Amino acid sequence: MIEDGVNGFLFEPGNADDLRTKLESVLDLPPSGLRDVGRRARAYAEAHYSSQNHYDMLVSLYNKVKAARS
Repeated sequence: MIEDGVNGFLFEPGNADDLRTKLESVLDLPPSGLRDVGRRARAYAEAHYSSQNHYDMLVSLYNKVKAARS
């Protein structure tokens, strides 16, 4: 889902030093760079989690369940 530095930032869970390093790198970005990351994150979310995608996944799941019960 998240590509580090592309549409978000990843850090090792439970590693405060890694989190600090990532936060410092975010603060070092120019405003335009941070906006670009935000735009890419939003584009990803809209492409993968739109209401139409959610509907399509639910219909597919219902159809699988219906077919399995037949």
